[in-house]
Amino acid sequence: MLNLNKLENNNEYYSPKILDLNTINEFIYNNLCILFPNIYEHFNGNDYYEIKVNKIKDNMKHFLSYLDIPNDKIINKYVQELNKLKSILKEDLECVLIKDPSCRSKEEVILSYPGFLSIVYYRIANILVKLDIKIIPRIISNIAYSKTGIDIHPNATIGKRFFIDHGSGVVIGETSIIGDNVSIYHGVTL
Repeated sequence: MLNLNKLENNNEYYSPKILDLNTINEFIYNNLCILFPNIYEHFNGNDYYEIKVNKIKDNMKHFLSYLDIPNDKIINKYVQELNKLKSILKEDLECVLIKDPSCRSKEEVILSYPGFLSIVYYRIANILVKLDIKIIPRIISNIAYSKTGIDIHPNATIGKRFFIDHGSGVVIGETSIIGDNVSIYHGVTL
């Protein structure tokens, strides 16, 4: 007969704290709702924004408690950086619209371009890296890789107006430094 108490006490992965992928996916989704209002959900004024920010804060409290990181200052700093991220992503989006002649709309890029989605995930993960949060940025980059086939390490340095076209197989490693106004195509490894 299986003794669950013995398993729990001897399992090195057992912890009363839980780091679950659902919270991380919810965190990403709530970020997407703020970054791209009226694309992922209907945006209805300041109340909506505050609700989403509070959900992001709750998500962060959950995974920061797992990591035993004091959270209030980090969470507030993240929200500040998220607001700055909007303008950077706007430039990335404009870059795609200019450089891809087959592109029809901003909505098309946001919802269906794997290169753009991977950049969004990277930029979210990179903020967390800069806040010295461990493991979560790597999980976010792995989620992006599973969705897009594009592997961007969250510690990489990527400038503004970055465009990945037909990104299957793109790998951007931890030590990569990419400046502003750069386009890369499928199969590129840096």
